[in-house]
Amino acid sequence: MEEWWGNGVLRIAPAGTPWSVWLFWSDASGTDWVFDGWYVNLENAHQRTDTATHSSDHVLDVEIDASGDIRLKDEDELEAAIEQGRIAADEGEQITRHAEAAIAAFHDGHWAFAQEWADWRPDPAWRTPQLSDLPH
Repeated sequence: MEEWWGNGVLRIAPAGTPWSVWLFWSDASGTDWVFDGWYVNLENAHQRTDTATHSSDHVLDVEIDASGDIRLKDEDELEAAIEQGRIAADEGEQITRHAEAAIAAFHDGHWAFAQEWADWRPDPAWRTPQLSDLPH
């Protein structure tokens, strides 16, 4: 488990999808939230239990800025992983298809990319949990 460092982030992991959507704000202090865009983390679909969520990250990711411009991230790392035999060629092709599916979901208005999430703010009454508060 890691503590988040940086500006505001909201992470959405739709059930059954091989990716999660991370929304980023460049200034999430007080009332000055500035939406920067979405980061689509390609990964195995999350497996949920009563107390945890498990997934496995893939090399390739998708960045979508607030204006909707899209770019793939780490294509070179995916290519190198295939060349080095760390990822099979057919698995690399599947990861690329997952990126294409996530981009199509963005264009199709999938709920994880809805404007309501970009406008979302945490309840000011929420407190930041301490690690000792979390279940073991």
